[in-house]
Amino acid sequence: MLVAPCTKNRHELSSQLSSDVSEVIIKNTEIRDNEPFEVLENTENINDESFQLTILNEQRVD
Repeated sequence: MLVAPCTKNRHELSSQLSSDVSEVIIKNTEIRDNEPFEVLENTENINDESFQLTILNEQRVD
């Protein structure tokens, strides 16, 4: 089957664009999926610091 060069180029570009878009979507999904863990880790750090301050305050009162 003969294919016009401009049609072949259009299909190749379309295929490459679809591949690039899929890659960006996957990367964005990975970033979004990792965010809750970072927030959780930061929250744990804040809770630890708060707990340490509470202990220090209790020691001062005693």
